[in-house]
Amino acid sequence: MKKKLNIRQIVSGMRTKEKIALLFAHRNAQIDKSNLLTPNDEEFLINQIWDEDHGGLLKSLRKLFFMSSTAFLDVERESVVLELFIHKVIILQLTSKVVDSINNRSLDSPERGISIDSNLQILFVQSVKIAKRLRQSFYAVEYCTQKAGISLLSEYEENRIAIARLTLKEFTELEGLLGILNLYRKLFKEGNITDVDIMEEGFKDLLTKPMKEVLVLTLEEKQEMEDLIERAPIT
Repeated sequence: MKKKLNIRQIVSGMRTKEKIALLFAHRNAQIDKSNLLTPNDEEFLINQIWDEDHGGLLKSLRKLFFMSSTAFLDVERESVVLELFIHKVIILQLTSKVVDSINNRSLDSPERGISIDSNLQILFVQSVKIAKRLRQSFYAVEYCTQKAGISLLSEYEENRIAIARLTLKEFTELEGLLGILNLYRKLFKEGNITDVDIMEEGFKDLLTKPMKEVLVLTLEEKQEMEDLIERAPIT
């Protein structure tokens, strides 16, 4: 059993924000099926915070705590969906004729116009939209944490976010069979693929821009997330 903190011995030397950080750490520990404080100590800590701040700082930080938790859930959902789409891209290549039009032709052949599977185009474009939403959710978590000035996430949430970042890295760097997009970019640059072969809106951007550039959040997208957080009611 983990040793509980004796809250009455340590809070006298803590600032209000530090006490709130301890309260949030306790709440996060409960998510991980643990406790830092006894129920009585938790009540004592909350009363201390209210007596010092009348709830103003606690309310504003509690909003950021809630919004960061909401953003974390978005990260979880979108990273799972992105991973699913990555697998779909891989499975499409392994089970279809998606690369036959490339493998059965010589790039030195005078015959032009290598077709790109329309389903592959759709999957890549949809994956980019998901990856962009994932980056927005990462930004929301970072914004809340930076504004709060204290740790808001549990150890479990931090670990899950690290895993989600690896999924985004895999997609951004076009690892493994995702690298077929690099081949299509080369063919497009050489003229073996033309605008006529592009059937899905947005796919041309993926042939002409690095993926990192495609996924960069604009100032407007960042502001959108900040406004969403700022407009959230304080409870």
